[in-house]
Amino acid sequence: MLVCATLLFLGTAPGVAQNPVGLTVTVCSKNDPKFPPQSGLLVRLDDQFFIVNTSAGEMHFKRSDFENCQRASPPDAAACPAGQIAGASGCTCPASQTMSAGRCIAPPPLVVVTDAQRLAPCRNFEELTTQGSSTVGPGVMPSLIQGFANVNGFQVTRSDDDRNDVRLYQLRKPSPDAPCFRITVRSTGSDTAKDGITDKVAQIGMSSRDYSDGEIRVLAKAANLEPVERSQIEHVVARSTRSVSW
Repeated sequence: MLVCATLLFLGTAPGVAQNPVGLTVTVCSKNDPKFPPQSGLLVRLDDQFFIVNTSAGEMHFKRSDFENCQRASPPDAAACPAGQIAGASGCTCPASQTMSAGRCIAPPPLVVVTDAQRLAPCRNFEELTTQGSSTVGPGVMPSLIQGFANVNGFQVTRSDDDRNDVRLYQLRKPSPDAPCFRITVRSTGSDTAKDGITDKVAQIGMSSRDYSDGEIRVLAKAANLEPVERSQIEHVVARSTRSVSW
């Protein structure tokens, strides 16, 4: 079982409707018409490369030499019902809401307590720790946690330890006997994401930058994944609106 689950976050403002990462694309050569088009899942996009997971494995294509010749056609935003947004797979709700009877439902308000000891104890809980980016921790993680809670019908409480850059979330259902989650978010900087995993302090590493090849190798070793492809370690879940154009 994979112990290391590392997330990569690029920027703090999600732009899912504009971002082709995670979609099936076809890459064609700009200069060689005889080069066979390569199709697969786009796992990463940066200033220099398209990184596509094809049937032959993960392939890197220079953007100066290749282009996407099969673009997705998401629905027109104007065609979506009020409150929904257009995505690659159709009209959907924002990440922090859930669909109910064709309508987007907002989650119950987050309850913030000043002392973690005041959180109602869970009789049966699963604990998760994320460590890393001081931009992603307070900027993106709250929406991801709230969205997960809303979809699964959890109530959310949060306690802050600003001195140590830590937030403790508790997700639980109304029944005191129902299992719940305790999620600790340690916003100690992107450079600590790798260390949090290799030191077994955290299960998820948050980074607002790309991991270096050396960091990928260290994380792969910690997860007993050798050989490894970058896409097995790095998972982009948000991009800045300033991300490279497609």
